[in-house]
Amino acid sequence: MPSAATHFIDLKDDDFEHGVTATDIIPDVGLFASRFRPACVEFGGRDDLSASDDDPVSQLGEIPFDLNTTGDLDGDMSDLHNIHNNWRQSATEPDFWSAYLVGAFQIYAAGDNDNDLEAGTLGYTSSNDAISAIFRETVRDIKTEEPNVFVMGEEDVWRVAGLHEVAHQFNLGHDVTDDGPIMDAESFQTKQVEELIFSPKGLQKITARDFPREFED
Repeated sequence: MPSAATHFIDLKDDDFEHGVTATDIIPDVGLFASRFRPACVEFGGRDDLSASDDDPVSQLGEIPFDLNTTGDLDGDMSDLHNIHNNWRQSATEPDFWSAYLVGAFQIYAAGDNDNDLEAGTLGYTSSNDAISAIFRETVRDIKTEEPNVFVMGEEDVWRVAGLHEVAHQFNLGHDVTDDGPIMDAESFQTKQVEELIFSPKGLQKITARDFPREFED
């Protein structure tokens, strides 16, 4: 390896040609209204985080992020927790019936599917705060692999991932019997978007939740 290229030696990404744009990273919440309505939840979401007067993180709702970080989920996702703390209405009380969903490029290095033998984490929901994130480059990377593990197209995987993660804020877990195929990893890979729904028990859990908050399962 030429000496001029030695600074690449620890780079673990294989996504130099990822093609992900800022628009691609915006979460798609198109399924939220129809999926949550049977649980008596009316979705009236906003699709951006406009800067507030007292905390102008960004005029475009974009948040700086670290590249190629390493570590455990809650330890290494501190930036995500900071976003939630910056935008919530109270530092001590929950935002009543507010669920936060952030679109991001990818998670920490060990879960970004780079190289393709690593785990591919499509989304994350905090066990400390009422906030979730979904990772566009990882979704795209897995969709372009051979063999392809999803029967859905990339856009459907992206919108279902967001719905899945926010459902964690209503304390739904990964049990297909309890919570429905939308929450089950195998169903997520083998079913089409129309089949990925909440179970009756999952809908009951959403209705019973007093407000969206940290995942406790």
